[in-house]
Amino acid sequence: DDNVSTAIREEYMPTSSEGELPQSNVGAVLSIADKLDSIQSFFAANMIPSGSNDPYALRRQALGIIRIALDKGWDISLP
Repeated sequence: DDNVSTAIREEYMPTSSEGELPQSNVGAVLSIADKLDSIQSFFAANMIPSGSNDPYALRRQALGIIRIALDKGWDISLP
């Protein structure tokens, strides 16, 4: 199915701070879910970025979530 393949391709977007954002809603949701899972997992393992040290690109992933939400006009509230 084209929708599934598009969502899977878009899961890792954006790949940089200026990278292309997911165009499909399913791809955007999948991308945000993947990024939230990564961030939560690293924080749970006490692998928290500090200062200029962010070897797992958690800040980039957080910015990706923000960019996607803003692009889609979604209001996301986290507990």
